[in-house]
Amino acid sequence: MPYKKYRELAQWGKIDTQVFKRHWKNANAERQQKFEIPEAVKAYGAVIHNPNDPTFFKQFEAPPSSPLLSHPAFRPPPIEEHPLYNTKKCHLYENDVRDCIMQGERYDPSLEPLEKQLDKILFWVKHPRLHGTPVITRNNIILESLFRKVLLSAVKEGKLENIRFDRNAYISGILNNRGCEESPLVIRGNPHLVVQGDFPLKPWANNDAVQASRDHPVVDVYPIHPLIDFSTSNLYNRTSLIPRSAIPNLHINTLFIARQQSQKYPWTTEQNAANAIMICFGGALAEATRNLSEEAIAKLGDLEKPILVKTIQLVDEKLDLVAVQLNTLDLSSRNGIKNFVWCKKAVPLYKPKPFWENMSEVEGLNIKN
Repeated sequence: MPYKKYRELAQWGKIDTQVFKRHWKNANAERQQKFEIPEAVKAYGAVIHNPNDPTFFKQFEAPPSSPLLSHPAFRPPPIEEHPLYNTKKCHLYENDVRDCIMQGERYDPSLEPLEKQLDKILFWVKHPRLHGTPVITRNNIILESLFRKVLLSAVKEGKLENIRFDRNAYISGILNNRGCEESPLVIRGNPHLVVQGDFPLKPWANNDAVQASRDHPVVDVYPIHPLIDFSTSNLYNRTSLIPRSAIPNLHINTLFIARQQSQKYPWTTEQNAANAIMICFGGALAEATRNLSEEAIAKLGDLEKPILVKTIQLVDEKLDLVAVQLNTLDLSSRNGIKNFVWCKKAVPLYKPKPFWENMSEVEGLNIKN
């Protein structure tokens, strides 16, 4: 929730504020006369009540007897008269979704300096600096709130009891096998939530579909280099990096990530989806090489058991839903087994607002998709 910080106005200006301060100080210093009941009121014999008496308001507690108050127009209808009333209670989820969104958009009390507002047309206008919850923090709060609602609802039904998750934990996967001997391929990220379970996810594509992928051609992106968006660095982990890697029989389930769009150069929906796919592929790669040595990773090729990892990304109030099934780690051959990716990009969650505006109500909530 953005705020504008209070700045005290200068006291030494054209208006001498001391004049008003002295006037009201003298006016408030005068003692008021004690209230006395006039003699005429006493002679009339009117009943006088003291409002300072603790029992003063008890006389208004008993409702007056009037036939109009029993009319349906003057009484709130009971819930049993509603046409949608059912004797069995249900777990309502729509209001919970709105509440999860409002926790990030409005309820969070952070007062961090927000980025400067940029107007692409009136670029010379200098807007006031606002303080509140940064956009990336809002998205992380919304994702975590939604995950917590789903987790608690599942625990009530006796499901998802062996789920573990870590906040803001780094993950890293490396490939140094055939085709990557001279320059290893490293994919790392910092998801907000890394959800792991005791059992791996069941692959979505069966063995027949995996073997049939040999005949699928790989698209050639020439003249664009396949590694055009990759940078070079000498600082990386030689083995996979996963939180709770020392715990046996633990497998990555879902990664929750969030992004903040640049005001000047925002990413397209395809670029956002590609980012989610790469993070998901990195999570699957880290899971495939979990607790393996550098020499063992170099010998990996086609996987006996495919690995499935899911990723949910929130950008501009839109969700990117990605699932990657890792079938092979041999990326040098175009005629071998291929890896599978399922992606549904830019699924609208609710109607967005600029980060410098307060959201009082969630509009355009989309829970059907």
